[in-house]
Amino acid sequence: RPSNRTQFKFHGCGGRHNNPKDCRHTQAVCNRCKKRGHLGNVCRSAPAFETNAAVTNQVTRSEIPEYVVHAAAATKRVQLPYQVELQVNNASVVFELDTGSAVTICSEKSWQDNLEATVKGKLQQAPVRLRTYTGEEVKLLGKKNVNVSYKGVTVNETIYIAEGSGRNLLGRDWLHQLPILMLIQVSTLLEVQYLIRNYEEVFSEPKTGKFSGG
Repeated sequence: RPSNRTQFKFHGCGGRHNNPKDCRHTQAVCNRCKKRGHLGNVCRSAPAFETNAAVTNQVTRSEIPEYVVHAAAATKRVQLPYQVELQVNNASVVFELDTGSAVTICSEKSWQDNLEATVKGKLQQAPVRLRTYTGEEVKLLGKKNVNVSYKGVTVNETIYIAEGSGRNLLGRDWLHQLPILMLIQVSTLLEVQYLIRNYEEVFSEPKTGKFSGG
């Protein structure tokens, strides 16, 4: 027989229960703040964009497109990231190449230092949501269309401004329009050819890849 007891909304899962103990998520670990006792979709934590990030598409659960931002912890890098300097509205801006990023992101600090004075009007509302791979929402200040130039090619593209002082990320939306990846591929090919030419004994048959000690 249905219970007549009043049910209350439990902050741990967002559902309604007669008693919080009835919720099976009381011991769940949040994938956003890593604290125990609630789920990520009801977490009240939403840190700002302060870390390195890469953006990939995710299936959205609403009409607003949602992207996952893979925020990386501050760790020592074995190899420096690929960076490129672009002319954005005739201002020089350095971006980190990220082919995993669906959109191009500019940090709030970089926007204020380099681009804010080059545009007219306020930022437009960004009709997308960004989340880190652990579920934290990245706060967007808005978006703006800008003119981007590289190696004689100029296109008009959208840039998203994220709160904080993280790195500027050059995403696939801009990479598809600019001749950047082609130059990197050529550069990489030249490096490979250099290695083969200077270490022929390592790559030649039948000793390919064989380590003879040392």
